[in-house]
Amino acid sequence: MLVTLVVSLYTSRVVLSVLGIEDYGLYNIIGGVVILLSVVSNSMTNATQRFITYELGRSDDRRVSDVFSMSLIAHIIVCLAIIILGETVGLWYVKTQLNIPEGREAAATAVYQLSLAAVVINLIRSPYNASVIAHEKMGFFALMSIAEVLMKLGIVYILLVVRYDKLIWYALLILAIAAVMLLCFVVYCHRKFATCDFRFIIDKAYFGKLFGFLGWSLLGSTASLGTQQAGNLIINKFIGVAVNAAYGVANQVNGAINSFVSSYQMAFTPQLVKLYSQKRMGEFFDLSKRSALLSFYLLFIAAFPIILRVDDILAVWLVEVPEYAGAFCTLLIIYSLIDAIQAPFWIGINATGNIKVYEIWLSAILLLNIPLSIVALRMGMAPYWVLIIRVALNALTAVIRSIHVKHQLSFPIRQYVTHVVARALLVTAVTTALWFAIPHTSFSSSIPGLIIYYAVSVIVISAIIWLIGLSNEDRAGVTKLVRQWVGKSQS
Repeated sequence: MLVTLVVSLYTSRVVLSVLGIEDYGLYNIIGGVVILLSVVSNSMTNATQRFITYELGRSDDRRVSDVFSMSLIAHIIVCLAIIILGETVGLWYVKTQLNIPEGREAAATAVYQLSLAAVVINLIRSPYNASVIAHEKMGFFALMSIAEVLMKLGIVYILLVVRYDKLIWYALLILAIAAVMLLCFVVYCHRKFATCDFRFIIDKAYFGKLFGFLGWSLLGSTASLGTQQAGNLIINKFIGVAVNAAYGVANQVNGAINSFVSSYQMAFTPQLVKLYSQKRMGEFFDLSKRSALLSFYLLFIAAFPIILRVDDILAVWLVEVPEYAGAFCTLLIIYSLIDAIQAPFWIGINATGNIKVYEIWLSAILLLNIPLSIVALRMGMAPYWVLIIRVALNALTAVIRSIHVKHQLSFPIRQYVTHVVARALLVTAVTTALWFAIPHTSFSSSIPGLIIYYAVSVIVISAIIWLIGLSNEDRAGVTKLVRQWVGKSQS
């Protein structure tokens, strides 16, 4: 996570510098169209991981093998559908509806085609990716994550020497990385897991469950990703690619910071699903509460110092800071903090397989972002209001999601509020009060000054969490782990 964070932030800085604000914004807006077309990708990955992990929890290797093979068949079918949709509706939208700078139409079309190919390759990788996570092979997953981010760093240096259109080269190299990653995952899974040997098998009952789960999951994913990318498209329509560049920068910063918590969530997801499949609900509830709190703390430690000095950090990080980038970063981080403390809830709901009602109300609320954002920009409000609306609606979904898990899973919400939410709010309040009592701007805005500021901030926030944010049981558990690590290192 540390390697990914540092390299991702550096890579984003240089890519923005090499491509320029206009081309960087163009790449992000085209990527938004492709992501909308491939919204099914996340749903397929979630569905595959849920079913593989569930069967692993029941220790049924034969069923795991069947699930993998049928999932791969389903992914191939979906890829063909994405290609057809992408070469018709998607291509029409790029050529006729996007606000593309004059003279960059051909480059935009080329980038779109390359990005579409990358999405298809990544979708084919999903069953292998899900198998690695379900088997909890996090060491391999970490190595591949580092390899991927280092390859993207290598792209930066290639862009510095190529003479042909750098935007097209960037999209081409991203496609090449996707192909390499697919090859690595396929080879690893076939060598390590007998359950990943493909067999052509059709089980109508399983396909019915898979596509039923996929259909409702797709509704939620469409609303979630649609909200994110529609906001980008709406900004493009009303304002232009310069602000899309700011949106892209904010997504890069938030994505890099969020990698801390997303990697952790990826690690506890199979544990939760297996506990549910084994009906060990007491352990399931305890792990959910602990995971929610630690997810929030991980993100808070990484993000809070950035929120306080976001403009200074962006000014040092980027050669040229797009307008509104700081406000966008802050709002996206707040959005992610709300998600972090709720992560075990949607994982638990997915574990049940009964997601119809949940996805319907979730989608209804999230899709309100689109009309409200259009109204806000038509009224002449600043672009960051698109994200303020997103944050407000996400807070509303958090409340309703809590009510939903109480009824569907008999989740002890009162304990969640007192043990998780109350502690998180207390840590946030104390940290905020301390930072405004002690002038954090006393650290200079130079690179060394900001590094020292960030390091001191992480230490202080970690101390606050240790003192008031953890229970005695959690502190004892952490102490035990540290002693085990020290013992291993000494031996």
